[in-house]
Amino acid sequence: MTIKIRLLILLFIPCTLFIAQEKNKIRPKTTLSRSSEYSEERELISKIETYEDVKKIINFLADDKQEGRDPKRKSIHQSIDYIVKQLISYKVKPLFKSYRYSYPLTDSLSGINIAGIISHNKKNNPCIVLTANYDHLGIGPNSSPFLNYDSVFNGANCNASGVAAVLLMAKYFNKIMPEQTIIIALLSGQDYGMIGAGHFADTLLKSGYHVKAVFNFEMLGKNLDRYNDKFLVYQSESSNILELLNSKSKKELFFSEDDDNELFNPDEKSGHFPFHNILKVPSHTFTTFDYENDENYMTEYDNVSNVNYYTLLKNIQHLTLSIFNLLDDDHAFNELKLKRVP
Repeated sequence: MTIKIRLLILLFIPCTLFIAQEKNKIRPKTTLSRSSEYSEERELISKIETYEDVKKIINFLADDKQEGRDPKRKSIHQSIDYIVKQLISYKVKPLFKSYRYSYPLTDSLSGINIAGIISHNKKNNPCIVLTANYDHLGIGPNSSPFLNYDSVFNGANCNASGVAAVLLMAKYFNKIMPEQTIIIALLSGQDYGMIGAGHFADTLLKSGYHVKAVFNFEMLGKNLDRYNDKFLVYQSESSNILELLNSKSKKELFFSEDDDNELFNPDEKSGHFPFHNILKVPSHTFTTFDYENDENYMTEYDNVSNVNYYTLLKNIQHLTLSIFNLLDDDHAFNELKLKRVP
């Protein structure tokens, strides 16, 4: 073999290996690989869920033009249309004939829930539900243009941040297509007694979906500094969710405060509660809010400046990876269950 041929072979082998490595970086839309390395999955999540995505979603939903996402105002349809357009752009299919469906919010007002599905169309396939409430308080009573302060309750952290989490999870999970079915639900009516969540839970029950668990997301735009940036999980004592999620993480990311601390356990005020009562499956709210790290909660000052985009993105990516880890482990997923039935 001549020196020239040997040199050509030496040059060709590294090039071939490089091309193969580059091809492996592009992951096709398929079921989750049971041999997936979580470090690789973390890298994929960071490519799909981006800072630009988070910023666009919060900036739109918490803009003054949305008039506080008040379900009584016509402007609520701008927020609804935006959320639907995001689901369409992520190629998430509608759960029913349309992404939108209405229900009686009050005697004279209809609420609108938005629902999509990520599925292999397998009959009786176990599923999880990812939810967040999208509407808010609207405009305060002092809405005169002559006043020198803001009276639009923009709801950036509460709860545009939760909506951003569900939308970006939808974007990610529809790329990888897990074996389980995932239902995406952006709900209304939380400030009317969580009527939208209750109606949606009833609808799922009547539709025959095999719901294994419900993950509700609220106020994720800040860190829980005094708890080492962990996620607070409401009503975690009702199931084994904490043990399973923490067992799949390098460090414990999830915690629950004592049941007798009313501020930390507003279970009946959170979006997971109707699912817990109606579907009788593990249903939990995940948040980084504890009444002490957000002085702008439920005020007109909860605007875009109240959310740290990098913190929100990091929190969404941590939650996405934790849910992926749970879905990727058949044994852990099948072990998910209530400790007590409501």
